[in-house]
Amino acid sequence: MNKKLVFKSGLKQRILVTTGILMVAIVIILSTLSIIFLNRQFNLVIDSTKNDFDNNIKVAVETVIGALKANHERYTDGELSEEEMETAEKIVRDARYNTKDPDETKVGYFWADKADGYCVVHYNPNNQGQMRWDAQDKEGTYYIRKFIELGDLGGGYSDFYFGRVGDENGSHKKRGYTEKFEPYGWYISTGNYYEDTDKIIGELESTQFRSVLIILSASLGVVVIGLLILLKNIDTIVKFIRNFIEKIENSSHKINLEIKSLTGLSDKLANGSIRQAAAIEETSATMNATASMVAQNAENTQAATQLTVNAQKTVGEAEIYMSELMNTMVELKESSDKVSRIVKIIDDVASQTNLLALNATIEAAKAGDAGRSFAVVAQEVRSLAQRSAQNSTETTDIIDKNILLTESSKASVDSILVLAQKVTQLMTELGKFISEINTVSKEQANGVKQVNIALTQMEKVTQENAAVAEENFASSNSMQDAIANLADAVANAKSLVN
Repeated sequence: MNKKLVFKSGLKQRILVTTGILMVAIVIILSTLSIIFLNRQFNLVIDSTKNDFDNNIKVAVETVIGALKANHERYTDGELSEEEMETAEKIVRDARYNTKDPDETKVGYFWADKADGYCVVHYNPNNQGQMRWDAQDKEGTYYIRKFIELGDLGGGYSDFYFGRVGDENGSHKKRGYTEKFEPYGWYISTGNYYEDTDKIIGELESTQFRSVLIILSASLGVVVIGLLILLKNIDTIVKFIRNFIEKIENSSHKINLEIKSLTGLSDKLANGSIRQAAAIEETSATMNATASMVAQNAENTQAATQLTVNAQKTVGEAEIYMSELMNTMVELKESSDKVSRIVKIIDDVASQTNLLALNATIEAAKAGDAGRSFAVVAQEVRSLAQRSAQNSTETTDIIDKNILLTESSKASVDSILVLAQKVTQLMTELGKFISEINTVSKEQANGVKQVNIALTQMEKVTQENAAVAEENFASSNSMQDAIANLADAVANAKSLVN
């Protein structure tokens, strides 16, 4: 009988020890795996959230710069007056983001500085219009110089201390993004306060910490229950195991709820990143098409410039020919004037000859028969003189008409020459205008090219964020599956105990 009791006691002890060790090992393994998966998931979400904060302020600055570009292009096209700079300042001053946040201190604003540290635009009138080149934050950082340095490098992020709405003591740490707008020489900046972003990150870390505490508490409870079971007889094991399984079931349920919430956030983040990538890709395609049209416009303008030069050259040659024709008309008029004078002289000679012939006829008549033959000759001379006078008169009329036509042609040639000179002047001005258009078209083509490069970089970053979000979502699903398997195992154990 004593041997049976000893054997039974030793067996019970071995069963209790073996069961306790196995239970503790299982709990440690499951707890460790759960914590590893949970921490990994939360760390991915936290890193993604920090990247989103940086991307948001970068996109906000690029959006304001896009509005400034549109304003500048309208002014270049002649649509605006000299108030362009005032309009640009209003764009920067009035631009806001995070406007749905009920806390006005969290609404994002922008400011603009120049390369010498002069503050062009700021929501705080105490800063606007000030030279801030030597401005330092509470740690001695020349933050304005840092903005300008980053803007000259194409844009970048910086950390500094500054005031905020309602508290201008400059003790609030801020992460800003700066990018330069070349046409105005403005360095456009905005940023997030770490106390705002840390609050969101802190909520995620607090949720992470609570989840780990839940797992550790459940694990500690399991270990304590196991130790209590080992200290009691084997008849109470079932009772303690039942309590243990119920606690594990409740903990699994809570963790499952946390994972589902986290999965939903990851899914929303992934969908948002995918939509953003699609929008950027569509915008990039549109900008490529615009770049092609601008390039074609530049080529057409270059061809038009060459045609204008050729036309100007042709008009110049025509002007030379018209000038030569004008000189010829002048010489023709001078020759006609000379011929007219000669014909008038001939007409005068014919009149004198006619008069002499008439006198000779009268004298021959007085002489009688002796002067009859002379009278006949005088009559013939008179007849010839009259015909000469008549022909001279007709020639004079024809020459006068030619002179009138020559003068009329000269006036027409003068008008055509003046018109050709005006056409030459207009073609010169048109050539200058087309040359200016060609220069602007080239600049526009370069600008569109730079926008395409920026869009490509943004698309790459967005695709990387989408990949991280999808990885987060997959990890959440994997974690959810692991929790489901744990719940099944608990249910099986519960059924065995019951």
